[in-house]
Amino acid sequence: MTTTTAIIIALAVILGIASIAGIKKLIDLYRTENIVWENQLALHFKDGCIAGPLAPGKHVFFGKGNSFLSYDRRQQEIVVQSQELITADKATLKVSAVILFNIEDAAKMFTCAGSPNQVLYTSVQLALREIVGGQSIDQFLESKSSFGKALAGHAAAAGNPVGLKVERVEIRDVILGSDLKAVYTGVLRARNQALAEIERARGEAAALRTLANASRVFEKNPTLLQLRYMQSLEQMAGASGASTFILGRPEDLPNQKVAHP
Repeated sequence: MTTTTAIIIALAVILGIASIAGIKKLIDLYRTENIVWENQLALHFKDGCIAGPLAPGKHVFFGKGNSFLSYDRRQQEIVVQSQELITADKATLKVSAVILFNIEDAAKMFTCAGSPNQVLYTSVQLALREIVGGQSIDQFLESKSSFGKALAGHAAAAGNPVGLKVERVEIRDVILGSDLKAVYTGVLRARNQALAEIERARGEAAALRTLANASRVFEKNPTLLQLRYMQSLEQMAGASGASTFILGRPEDLPNQKVAHP
């Protein structure tokens, strides 16, 4: 092999390698790769338009104008901060709530709302005002745990058009004003005192019934009364430490000696 031939072959190899590298670089310029995780919802865009959703996994597209957008599909939480509300009987209180939701339709969420979370927040905020405004303070406090279903209905109606699925809404905190706190504290204290008085009266009534029953038994059986009397005297003697207990007055018993402890 002559020197000229070797040079020609070397140049051909170099040109071949350069061509392959150029082709690969050209392909890379028109190749777009994206990975969608299991916890994500993803959209594929072509020239700014939604081409379709992407399933979890690796996706490769060729050509220009391909882009992607991913959302977290796991459950999310929004806390509706405490706001001052007025009940039907003009009482003022602060109520907060919590919304549990997830993204169900990524395309709706992208195209229908600039701030989908705010849509849910506002819907529950307005629903709270409506619910609290239609109840007296006592009605609301007694039934606050049952309003979650109504709040969830309002949130779902607002969230579905923007691709959000509402799982649950619950009232989180209810804060009474200082004046209402004082009133309810006084009511609670009075209620507890009344309950204590009722229990005390029940105990006294039970004791009176026991005494009345005992009186009737002793009336029908005088001997039992005497035996009970003797038993009481024996208990009194034991408590005083006396070894002998004399019934009656000493002057009434001239032939007996009085023993002292």
